[in-house]
Amino acid sequence: LKWGDGGEDEITTTMNSYTTAQHTYGGVGNYSVQLIATLLVLWGIAVVNALLSAINLPSGINPFELDFSNNYLSSFFLPNTYSNLIRLVLTNNEVDQQSINSLLITINGFNTSNGYIDISGGNNAIPSGQGIAAKNALIARGWTVITN
Repeated sequence: LKWGDGGEDEITTTMNSYTTAQHTYGGVGNYSVQLIATLLVLWGIAVVNALLSAINLPSGINPFELDFSNNYLSSFFLPNTYSNLIRLVLTNNEVDQQSINSLLITINGFNTSNGYIDISGGNNAIPSGQGIAAKNALIARGWTVITN
């Protein structure tokens, strides 16, 4: 795990274990965090309350959960390879309407049931058009979808 400020951590886990990693930065800045790994299963990624303004998610993983709440994300792209996703939390960010619509449409396209999406709070945009249609389709399949 490369933290983007010169710091690195090596993390080794066993199957069916849960591992977290924490890092304290010396100050406010732009940091590019890299996860370099051979993974059988990645349960989730959470970067919460980190003043995060951008994130680029790799397409080579398929997590079940993503939580980037309480940051400053203005856009969010969800790779269409994340078909295991059952929980997405982007509360209290600044995600634009195009990103909100896109992520709802992408998750709806996975045709999964009974998940949880919270993209409310902060300055997150409200869904429109096809985003609203995707939200309604997800709710019809048992998803909880919370938006502004």
